[in-house]
Amino acid sequence: MKHTGNVRWLNTAKGFGFITPTFLEGDVFFSMLEVLEEDRANIKPEVSIEYDVVSSDHGDTAVNIRIV
Repeated sequence: MKHTGNVRWLNTAKGFGFITPTFLEGDVFFSMLEVLEEDRANIKPEVSIEYDVVSSDHGDTAVNIRIV
């Protein structure tokens, strides 16, 4: 299931950030490796994105991320 949200925080040097979801509570972690290659240069705070969520031992993680 695709989710939507906005990039809340991003550390480009370390290659990760957090998403504020539109319809879920709490932030979702993401790795820049999960952003579509053609969208990586345009990912920054407040950008609207679409993504899938997988659960891990560390909480929810966004995968298959693309700018909408």
